[in-house]
Amino acid sequence: MKKTLIVLLLQLFLGFDSLYLHAQEELARSNTADSLGLLDNDTRHRYFTPSVGYNSLLYRDFATSPLFYRGAGLHLGLAWLTREAERWESTYQMGLNTGFTFADMPESNYFQGFTSSTFVNAQLYGHYLRQINTLSNDKLKIKVGPALASDLNFRFNGGLGNAGAGSEILLNLMLGAQAVYDFSRKESKEQDWLLFTRKLRPIKRELSFQLNVGVLNFNYRPGYAYLSDFEFDGSDTSPLVFLYGGHKLYLNGYRLRTHVAYTSYRQNGNAHSWSYHWDAAHAPGGYEIFQMAIHRFQYTLMFHRSKK
Repeated sequence: MKKTLIVLLLQLFLGFDSLYLHAQEELARSNTADSLGLLDNDTRHRYFTPSVGYNSLLYRDFATSPLFYRGAGLHLGLAWLTREAERWESTYQMGLNTGFTFADMPESNYFQGFTSSTFVNAQLYGHYLRQINTLSNDKLKIKVGPALASDLNFRFNGGLGNAGAGSEILLNLMLGAQAVYDFSRKESKEQDWLLFTRKLRPIKRELSFQLNVGVLNFNYRPGYAYLSDFEFDGSDTSPLVFLYGGHKLYLNGYRLRTHVAYTSYRQNGNAHSWSYHWDAAHAPGGYEIFQMAIHRFQYTLMFHRSKK
């Protein structure tokens, strides 16, 4: 009787012990997955995201000349991103794109023309996107919402004389759509490389695509040219009066912005991403058209700020 009781107690103890070890293992796996953001929860994640990139620039301004200017430059940016689980996200971005461009001059056998320009583009951007549950699943998330983009362009071409400095302001109310595909590795995996074995840990990875289309497109552009006659009474002699004196606000044109990004998250909540951005604007203004396109390859760090 005693032996039977001892065997029963031993089996019961071993059963509880194996159950406890299994629960601890599941808890550790859950904590690892949660730290990587692999589990759906109701937490709010905030990120500070500085970025740097390479720009390929193209623009032309009929208020000065119909020539295309092409060149390259650098991008610097700061942004703040907030995500509420998988339901919505908002972001606020500041960016500076600079470049040195050359005009596409007609080829000549007698006298080959040459001119260059310095281009500066300062951007403010923000959006608020909500998830569309009927179009989303565990792997693919679809979000839509409004976006607002504002640009201040400034360029200088000494070869244009008194019309060498040009500037305009673009303001675009846009509709944004975002698709995020999750291809995370949720369990550890080993790879056999003959001479050695490599262990791959769980990692959260995303591939995203976003498209913004301008709905209301405003531009603050000059009339026929930057050299314009405007009323001047001598009360204000600031450079902005001379630069923007002949400008007016117009509602016309179009704006398209899109980007593709690969994002990888670390166990501490931080992340980094590689992305390609394309931004195009067409601003007819009152009489003369301005057009620009910016291609950008960008690297972004994502610092996890807090979790509530």
